[in-house]
Amino acid sequence: AKGGNWTFVSSTDTWTTSVAHELNVNDEIVFTSSGGGATGYSTGTIYFVISVPTTTTLKLSSNCCKTS
Repeated sequence: AKGGNWTFVSSTDTWTTSVAHELNVNDEIVFTSSGGGATGYSTGTIYFVISVPTTTTLKLSSNCCKTS
């Protein structure tokens, strides 16, 4: 898995990884397991990276190329 362990902060809609995720804006990801707590996100759904604030944080959207 890219980024090791993932956690989600709903108040900022930001995902944080335990190690550098090496993902870029418009990259696709699919969650293969759920740790719970990420309301609105599902396993088996394609999500697109829309923002990469740091090497261990990112924001996702189910719509490609969305910028906000």
